[in-house]
Amino acid sequence: MLNFKNQPLKMSFEANIKYALCLCGESKKFPLCDGSHRSTDKNPFKFTLTKAEDINVCQCGKSKILPHCDGSHFK
Repeated sequence: MLNFKNQPLKMSFEANIKYALCLCGESKKFPLCDGSHRSTDKNPFKFTLTKAEDINVCQCGKSKILPHCDGSHFK
């Protein structure tokens, strides 16, 4: 079952930590990657923030500004 949702999720992130956003929809830690993509042809979106911050994380996988939500789930 795919975990994609048509709404963003506000999450807190620390600075200078490597994160991976799930783009296969199979992660049990969705919207973050847990390695489930290894059985798919998808790869996670890896990112690091330069400062600690709360962001609205894309959960639909369509955003053009990952990991941030850009409202693509409305389209």
